[in-house]
Amino acid sequence: MFNAGRGIVHNHFDQSRLLMSTSLHTGKSTVLSVIWSNQYQATAVQDRFVHGQVVWVRVWQRLGRSGI
Repeated sequence: MFNAGRGIVHNHFDQSRLLMSTSLHTGKSTVLSVIWSNQYQATAVQDRFVHGQVVWVRVWQRLGRSGI
């Protein structure tokens, strides 16, 4: 994301994210997913950024009849 305008002097760059994921179908109605996020965010201080990494684990299961 980029900031623009007359009031923006130093913080043109706001944040950047990279997401990667994979899924495993463990049955007809169950999916296991792992998602990794690598992100940079600007701070109020010029040329200072915060770096973070997040991992999500998601289990998805369909309940009920499979034809719906």
